[in-house]
Amino acid sequence: MTLLDQPGLDPDLLARAKADDAGARRVALIQAYDDAERYRDLFVAAARDPDAGVRLEAARGLEGLTTEAAVGALVALLDDADADVCATAAEALSEIPVRDVGPMLVRHLSAATGAARGALLAALRELRLPEALEPARAALHDALPDVRREAIGVLGYLQDESAAPDLAERATRDDSAVVRRTAVGALAFSQAPQAREAIIAALNDGDWQTREAAAETVGRMRAREAVTALIAALSDSFWQVRLKATQALGLIGDAGAARALVAAFDHPIGNLRREVVNALATLQTPEASALFEKAASDPDIDVRKAVARALATRR
Repeated sequence: MTLLDQPGLDPDLLARAKADDAGARRVALIQAYDDAERYRDLFVAAARDPDAGVRLEAARGLEGLTTEAAVGALVALLDDADADVCATAAEALSEIPVRDVGPMLVRHLSAATGAARGALLAALRELRLPEALEPARAALHDALPDVRREAIGVLGYLQDESAAPDLAERATRDDSAVVRRTAVGALAFSQAPQAREAIIAALNDGDWQTREAAAETVGRMRAREAVTALIAALSDSFWQVRLKATQALGLIGDAGAARALVAAFDHPIGNLRREVVNALATLQTPEASALFEKAASDPDIDVRKAVARALATRR
């Protein structure tokens, strides 16, 4: 006996779910949303409906259901011919917070193809399952950049040092800027020498957002070996990269960067000038004191406030 044979279900709703008219079937599924657990067999069956609109409502109804049949139905919809159905199924899978579902997703991952692999990896990311490590490493070589990016997300959450060499390779050699940028951020957990080398190398990446991510990441890592590259990044053609480099130098606190930071203050973007002041506030150097005198009358109020805070911490 299936759930649909059990007493208490609305016979009229079940009849409309089998109607010839696709619109009627869709309405029946919508009405079953509020009691999705009891009607889960209905949603599983509807995931195989010939009408894309019905399959879409089935995917919505299956969200939050964690049985093998429900997860399997959503995984099957990842390969649906209709893009909206695929996207809805992927979103439903990504919302599953239950670790017990993880092994099901890993099993499906081995047979999934195309964008479906990316959706499954996205669903696995926050579950932090050790058994997802090897499938995610294998997916780093997928032909689709989005799949590689999601694989990096899984590895970044797992924070397993054995994956650091793979992530370092993606950060420096992948042909997708988005993938390189994602790998740079994921390497922040690693203490492996090749991880730091890859991030520092990314400060010279051809994509400015990757350079920006690299500057932010070495700052979080307090990587003193990156100081020279960060000083060079203070002259980057994109002010966003300069800003992250400035923040990173402030976090690292290397007095040797003081002169370069003072030179970086002469920029029309107020946010950058403010961060220069904040960075110099961590350095007890003559160059910093001289800059504060100049910045005290800056036209940007946020810069002047930063100077006031910096001087207050020195007293």
